[in-house]
Amino acid sequence: MVKLCEPKISGAYWVNRITYKCKKCGNVFEIIFENGNELVKFEEINGNEVRWLPTYDKGGYLDLMTKLIGYSSGDEITMAKTKAFIQELNKHCEHGKTGNGFDLSTTKFECPSCKSKDKETLKEDVLTNPKLPWLQISCDLIMEDQ
Repeated sequence: MVKLCEPKISGAYWVNRITYKCKKCGNVFEIIFENGNELVKFEEINGNEVRWLPTYDKGGYLDLMTKLIGYSSGDEITMAKTKAFIQELNKHCEHGKTGNGFDLSTTKFECPSCKSKDKETLKEDVLTNPKLPWLQISCDLIMEDQ
């Protein structure tokens, strides 16, 4: 069995949190998404779970791209490279409750209950270093080169 670890997190990071009220069904919901380039958000494929990776540091997005598909600093990150990376990443990270891996998030600004985009903004916050569910990665990839 592969031992899973959290990526290394150093320095500050920020996320935006917006609280909405759906004008169609009245549901109140929050959407949390990246603020800047310090984090990458992932969603479970055909599931509801969300995980995060730092962009930098050991076990971060760029570090894992280097280790899994041979990315070099300054290389263009194309869709083909991103797809290859996600495919490799899912061989070395946790899977969600449905047994599926994770893919890059496409934040949807819609009601999770009725899918309406007609909403009212109730509150907007920028959170510094909030507790986030980090994507668990094979410890071998994180401890490599130490």
